[in-house]
Amino acid sequence: MKLTLERDNENKDFASGRLYLDGQFFAYTLEPKEETKGGRIPKGNYFVGVSHSPTFSERRKIKNYRLPFVFVNGRDGIRFHTGTKPTNSTGCILIGKKRINEKEMVRDLALEKLLTSKLDEVNKKHSLVIKEAEKKNKLINLLFVGGGLLLLYNINN
Repeated sequence: MKLTLERDNENKDFASGRLYLDGQFFAYTLEPKEETKGGRIPKGNYFVGVSHSPTFSERRKIKNYRLPFVFVNGRDGIRFHTGTKPTNSTGCILIGKKRINEKEMVRDLALEKLLTSKLDEVNKKHSLVIKEAEKKNKLINLLFVGGGLLLLYNINN
């Protein structure tokens, strides 16, 4: 399975974007400040797998709680999990089905479990591409009204 994370808003305080599975929209994403514990995952190509998370097993009080993780050189414990704000992560990618605004989402544990189940194949690594979202072209519509010209801007981002 190919995962694509397109960051559509990235600054020093947070990054927000969209996660696609095999080209289909799956969830919105949030990531923490750049300087948070090793920093945000750099744009690039990675492998994703599923494994036991001791931290989330303890937090959720579920033995052998499993979550998708990202293989990032020199870093451990980088996972996909739910959260509502970039501060809910120390380097992981937060996922949510609904955005409240560009840096806040609705928490959805069912979405976390769904992503885990889609990726949970024994010894299977899935690919992840992290990139900046492509900017759509700005459209300019010209409309002639009477003897004058009315210029309408339609900006698609």
